[in-house]
Amino acid sequence: MIPGIQRITLEAFLQQKDERDRRVEFVDGDVIEMPPESSLTVLISLFLLVQFLQVVPIQ
Repeated sequence: MIPGIQRITLEAFLQQKDERDRRVEFVDGDVIEMPPESSLTVLISLFLLVQFLQVVPIQ
């Protein structure tokens, strides 16, 4: 833990309202801001979605 930084509980994290459009993760009491998606990660997720839909039919 870094001195001077206070950790929060999961309950406090879930109750926070963030008006900004950002993605964060809660890890062991720390709130970590995640970087925005890159075009590569979007392409990978679309590829995985296509592969998944070939195996699992939509009803």
